[in-house]
Amino acid sequence: MMYSSKMILLTVTLMLALTGVALGDEQHRDSAARAAARAAAGSNRAVTEDAAYWNQLGQQLVLDELGKQRINSQAKNIIFFLGDGMSISTVTAARIYKGQKAGKLGEEEQLYFDRFPYTALSRTYCTDAQVADSACSATAYLCGVKTDTDTIGIDANVEFNNCTTQLDPAFHVDSVMSWAQAANKGTGIVTTTRVTHATPAGTYAHVANRDWEDDYAQSFDGVDSTICDDIAEQLVLSNPGKNFKVILGGGRAYFTPRTMTDIETGAAGRRRDGQDLIGQWVADHPTGKYVTSRDELVNLDVAGTDSVLGLFSPAHMEYFLESSAANNPTLEEMTRTAIQMLQKEANGYVLLVEGGRIDQAHHDGRAKLALEEAFQFDLAIAAALNMTDPADTLIIVTADHSHTMTINGYPDRGNDILGLVGYLATDLKPYTTLSYANGPGSVNGYLGGVRVDLTDVDTTADSFRQPALVPLSSESHGGDDVAIFALGPQAHLFQGVYEQNYIAHVMGYAACIGPGVKFCDMEGGNADEYHNRIPLHTARSKNQNRAENKEDAVFWKGTAQALLQKELDKKPIEAQAKNIIFFLGDGMSIATVTAARIYKGQKAGNTGEEEQLTFDKFPYTALSRTYCTDAQVADSACSATAYLCGVKTDIDTIGLDSNVIYKNCSTQNEKANQVSSIMAWAQAANKGTGIVTTTRVTHATPSGTYAHVANRDWEDDYAQSLDDGVDSTTCDDIAEQLVRNSPGKNFKVIMGGGRAYFTPQEQQDPETGAAGRRLDGVNLVEEWKTKHPKGKYVTSKNELDKVDIATIDELLGLFSPAHMEYFLESSAANNPTLEEMTRIAIQMLQKETNGYVLLVEGGRIDQAHHDGRAKLALEETIQLDLAVAAALELTNTEDTLIIVTADHSHTMTINGYPERGNNLLGLSGDMGNDGKPYTTLSYANGPGFNTTFDENGTRIDLTNVNTTADGYLQPSAVPINSETHGGDDVAIFAIGPQAQLFQGVYEQHYIAHVMAYAACVGDGLKFCDAKTSSSSRTIVVPYALFAKIVMVTIAVIDCHVKDCKIIETETDCKGSGDG
Repeated sequence: MMYSSKMILLTVTLMLALTGVALGDEQHRDSAARAAARAAAGSNRAVTEDAAYWNQLGQQLVLDELGKQRINSQAKNIIFFLGDGMSISTVTAARIYKGQKAGKLGEEEQLYFDRFPYTALSRTYCTDAQVADSACSATAYLCGVKTDTDTIGIDANVEFNNCTTQLDPAFHVDSVMSWAQAANKGTGIVTTTRVTHATPAGTYAHVANRDWEDDYAQSFDGVDSTICDDIAEQLVLSNPGKNFKVILGGGRAYFTPRTMTDIETGAAGRRRDGQDLIGQWVADHPTGKYVTSRDELVNLDVAGTDSVLGLFSPAHMEYFLESSAANNPTLEEMTRTAIQMLQKEANGYVLLVEGGRIDQAHHDGRAKLALEEAFQFDLAIAAALNMTDPADTLIIVTADHSHTMTINGYPDRGNDILGLVGYLATDLKPYTTLSYANGPGSVNGYLGGVRVDLTDVDTTADSFRQPALVPLSSESHGGDDVAIFALGPQAHLFQGVYEQNYIAHVMGYAACIGPGVKFCDMEGGNADEYHNRIPLHTARSKNQNRAENKEDAVFWKGTAQALLQKELDKKPIEAQAKNIIFFLGDGMSIATVTAARIYKGQKAGNTGEEEQLTFDKFPYTALSRTYCTDAQVADSACSATAYLCGVKTDIDTIGLDSNVIYKNCSTQNEKANQVSSIMAWAQAANKGTGIVTTTRVTHATPSGTYAHVANRDWEDDYAQSLDDGVDSTTCDDIAEQLVRNSPGKNFKVIMGGGRAYFTPQEQQDPETGAAGRRLDGVNLVEEWKTKHPKGKYVTSKNELDKVDIATIDELLGLFSPAHMEYFLESSAANNPTLEEMTRIAIQMLQKETNGYVLLVEGGRIDQAHHDGRAKLALEETIQLDLAVAAALELTNTEDTLIIVTADHSHTMTINGYPERGNNLLGLSGDMGNDGKPYTTLSYANGPGFNTTFDENGTRIDLTNVNTTADGYLQPSAVPINSETHGGDDVAIFAIGPQAQLFQGVYEQHYIAHVMAYAACVGDGLKFCDAKTSSSSRTIVVPYALFAKIVMVTIAVIDCHVKDCKIIETETDCKGSGDG
């Protein structure tokens, strides 16, 4: 069997499933199964990843950030890399895939653009659509104007399929290529798709239907091709396309007539008008060169050629894993040639490079091909980095839209990203780590109404289609934000959350081209087979669901220019952070952020997509890599240890490094294995500390501030009693550690749920009358009250409202026996909101003369996702956002650093092609291949499976189902009692002193080191130790620490010459060979 190495694990999992045993945290991975996994798989780690390793790496990352210098000059050149459909989950998976191809575990690997100094998030919706296509998005990031789906280079005044409005120049919007040519710069495009496809067409075309790539396609829509130029014509005959110095990609057949046969395949051309547009291009470029094969391209006389047209396939170029090397140059090879050609331009150049088949592999449901295409895309970026100088070349890497692929389950560290998770679903069958919300892979999900058993299937094969929930011929795009990575002049203008059209305006500013503000001024019928999104039997009509503003070119240019000016005025707050408020949205994936934003707007009666969350407006953003030392997909325990203690560790353990043995009390008690948190560091600096959560205060996230425990489930001695051999008299449970040990016993504020974990079984709960849980007979609440004579204990909102903050020193609020209620199901009398608790906590801590550190967790976002109840998860996110808004209101960003992030992702996707303003909780508007509708939101796995399929395994018709109800379970593809976490990167949002240190892609543990640096706490680098001047900053580092940093840097950085340029972007790291 393929997975015989995991037989022990699968056997134990099977036994647990058959017997119905459920141990440990009811919404997370089963502890017994986890123990079996460790016994079967051993320790999957790259090196000895203990506290010393992570602390040294964290300190080095801080030093790297402190050494980062803006390149505040004009960009002579711009290279814009577009990974079509390169969602953040694709980036994460490609990173792992790259590492595993090299024989590593994978999770610790870096893509070249992971190392870029600046990151941001891009909001991709279009003027008429909740989920973008590549046409409207290309118009946004290339022309600076959002528009309707399926249209290119025109604003939203143009009607889909309407040739007359397409011809109106008032509705045309020019691209960055037109701006560049007006400034006498060279221009070019490189793609692995047809050069007439949506993304490259965005550089030169103005068209009312993206499918009008030639006149044959126009004929299906009754368009007079003699009046309305098709895309291929516009490339060869019109500005700016005819002036491109480089055109490389596929699509020969779209340029040749039916009477001409293809030189490679012998098939006829597609054009009905008899035009030979290739011949026309050759005639118009007498010093140019037309090439059709890899050999011709690599042997091109660049010096003797003024322009090059390379069409290497009649249609799209082949997938890399299926390509013929003789005919198909790689994306890297095309990129190298393009740059060599354009480097002859005295005034510089603008180049678009598209990894276009990432998207199409996703549409095909073939994740391996998508990841390989992303890997090839990364190699092209590496080539660009080696051939250019970041002092004069701005390189941007981004995506046009997302896809529905998720990284799901709880695979071990180093588990094959293309393989099975290693755990069985409730139907006792395994499932893949990667899966889709919809697509052709449904045949590998269900066959004859039964979920397919993949045990003996080679899921790593090139041809394998990852399982999908909804049967579609072509998997759909996703609606979540995508990332922007930037390096070079003015790259620092990408540090926040932006509308996608902002990108073009930054390029115009940086290169001093186009009509907007410039840096120089400051100184002085053939429907696309992958994108057929029209509902069955439904005609396309103009969508009127728009925001109240007229969202035409004037609107989008005006808002982007205003935002650009705001970015130019942005100044980092170079000061010590007296206070830190750390907001943790548990399980708040980037898809959750996007969905919550829309949900917030729709609650207010708007279309929703244009809404902003409070933390969307924060000036700095980054991405956090969440894997743990032994797990590909994190839980809230190991992740809490990372971002609160600065050390990554094993899953299910808290406040300990990876030397600890899971469930082993002796190793838990070893001081050498314990790691202290930001709260301990703050208390050592005489700062006040506190925690606020909507979960139990002994749950994984809050306990990361104070506990050292070898099993996250040991919240009380009753939980310990379920594990044989644990002596609760020698191994303190989490509740005990909070009340009796430092730093927990010194907290000024503790608010959340979990009363029963502090009271003995002999005592009844004051609200429910149920017995407490403790076996040792101890009442820890009373113990806390005794130790804090000037403190106040409250159990309800009414009691909290009556607290006299001025007269008390500490506050303990336990508002529920277990977790606090979901907001939509809560009793206002008993449950204060997260915002209310946050306000009280800040008011309590503001009495601290030396400042404070406060953790605020929106913990039930995660649990609602586990329950498969997306509406509840989004409402919990809104409540977190209200708490963030309250913190901003009550504090001063000049002395208070506020960070908002998540511990891990979830498997919820925004899928299909819903129109702008479509109810996010409703149906997408499209039909599956089975003739039934599907929801916009769905999960890769979870309890919603039972609302997705009937007893015969047939997908349930949701036409008359109220999918917006609070209790509705979103559909899921794999039956699991509790939906799992996701493995993709999560976002970091920051404002306040030293917030500018969050601008890249980081290991999650880096967060704690930044907090310590900013607040001058802990034993690592501190802002207070830095000597600054207007021109430089000197960091005072103890020699021993410096030596360790140097050693770990040498150990962990594989500094090839091409990598050095990325890692040391401000140095002249030169050499030869691969040493």
